[in-house]
Amino acid sequence: MGRPSSAWEAIERAPSGALIAALLAVQLVVHLPDLARPAYGAHLWRQTQTLAVARNFAEESMNPLYPRVDSGGASSGITGMEFPFVNYAIAIAYKLGGGRDVTARLVMLGFSFVTITGCFVLAGELLGSTIAGAAAGLILIFSPMFFFYSTAAIPDFPMLGFLCLGLTGLLVWLRTGAPRPLVCGLAALTLAALIKVSASAWWFAALLLLVRGTRAHARERLLTVGLALLGVATVGAWYVYARYLSRAFHNHYFRLEPLFPYPLGPVPGALKLIFLQRMPELYISYPEFALFVIGVVALRGLRGGVLLPMLAAYALGIALFLVAFLPAIKIHDYYMIAGLPPLILLGALGFETLRVRAASSRAAACALIALCGALPVVGPYRALAERRAAPYRPELLTVESEIDRVAPDRAARIVAVSDDSPNIYLWFMHRKGWSMPDTVEAGTLERAIRGGARYLVSESPAFEARPDVAPWLEPLSRHGAFRIYALRRP
Repeated sequence: MGRPSSAWEAIERAPSGALIAALLAVQLVVHLPDLARPAYGAHLWRQTQTLAVARNFAEESMNPLYPRVDSGGASSGITGMEFPFVNYAIAIAYKLGGGRDVTARLVMLGFSFVTITGCFVLAGELLGSTIAGAAAGLILIFSPMFFFYSTAAIPDFPMLGFLCLGLTGLLVWLRTGAPRPLVCGLAALTLAALIKVSASAWWFAALLLLVRGTRAHARERLLTVGLALLGVATVGAWYVYARYLSRAFHNHYFRLEPLFPYPLGPVPGALKLIFLQRMPELYISYPEFALFVIGVVALRGLRGGVLLPMLAAYALGIALFLVAFLPAIKIHDYYMIAGLPPLILLGALGFETLRVRAASSRAAACALIALCGALPVVGPYRALAERRAAPYRPELLTVESEIDRVAPDRAARIVAVSDDSPNIYLWFMHRKGWSMPDTVEAGTLERAIRGGARYLVSESPAFEARPDVAPWLEPLSRHGAFRIYALRRP
């Protein structure tokens, strides 16, 4: 048993930078085949929303105070949303490297590096082990949800990265009393909540660390209270402003307020879906869930540290988040990305528990080998299911060039039918206008024409053949399942 022990000791003594670099290399290798792909798969509507805001920044105005979507109809498309930090980063990359799919994915890959680093340092600080940090990084990389969404254009995993870095900063400040980690930690937590409001589920844990820190380091009390209040005020001010934008420009495409109250009948089913189905299979994989269960059991041996109080504070925060947004969480799996840290931390604790026991127990050694071997297989395999759920026709990827041919005026507004999402089709068509289902009334179509709509792109023959719709359509072109019409008054 000497050689394995020596290997673990070598890893524990290795520089953190080298281990982080190794984790980032793993993330890069597993995602290289995917970097040139357009947006696809689950929640494509949310990905195209993010990308549309970024493209409108790059093409119209880089003012971050006025984010725009494509599906604003006759309006400017300005809308209220979370602080567009991720969208703006993609927009800068579009300016520098062109508006290509690989450009946006490289930006998201960079954000995934931040998230992996944050997870590594948070686990290492809480569990007191470099190996635990590395284990947490690998658990994150091979989590099915991270494996799919980490290079997809959604802001949730970038939020998670700054959340982990912020909590780590507060932990370092609590341990050392140095003011710089405090300032950096609160700044990172503020940015996380600006990027995605779900980060506020961790504010109770942050408050716990701040209270403990001010007791231990009373000299920084005024600085601590001032910075914390500044962070909360900044987040609150932005979301008040975002709601103002939504009302002022009549565009409510981003959810900015809680859904409570709502009917309680579906609640048991939603909780079952979240905790009994998604948690052991999607949020983390089955091997990672086994490590999580071992970590939960190992919590009984932890006394006097900050991990247990932090998890209890998090439980309160996530409970309030669930109450506020449960109907949306049931539909949108990525809403629970803010809930990944406890799963990953306890998974890393389970790994550490097995690793220590493997020195004297063959059963523990076999379990550790089996779970580590399954880790890079089971999670990615589950994530591949999302790749088979691409809800768009292949010709949608090339319809932009056909529309440019028959309707070269890029400023002309179009109606996309039947797109029940805010702007999947408009994003791929690289146009602005209206997204409508094929059940839309002719009066709505007439109002769109009065608002400046000049063309209609449809993949619904039933809609086009409707007696109240057909007189408004003048055929121009066909591209696969899509037909392009000029709009005219009968």
